Amino acid sequence: MTASEINAYAIRLFTKYDANRSGALGLDDTKKVLDDFCREVKLQKVTYEDLGRLFQLFDFDGNGKIGLGEFKVMLEILGGIKEKMALKNSREELAPSSFKNF
Repeated sequence: MTASEINAYAIRLFTKYDANRSGALGLDDTKKVLDDFCREVKLQKVTYEDLGRLFQLFDFDGNGKIGLGEFKVMLEILGGIKEKMALKNSREELAPSSFKNF
């Protein structure tokens, strides 16, 4: 996914899971929405331990919830991680097996 695709996808997902239209997602709703995102981009599901770390990193205002802006940044970074993992895996596939240890 490109950055603009992730941004549009983030808005759709956030709106879907912000059922009370508060403009913020709590822990359980964030878990559900990240499970959808991870399934879409073929990343491993987020555990509650991972989720705690993500809240520490992306709950910029410290209110214990993830707002839309925070959510967009989170998905952009998670999407970037996915791209880096794919690049690393493709390089490993291209490298002769005798060079993998270097």
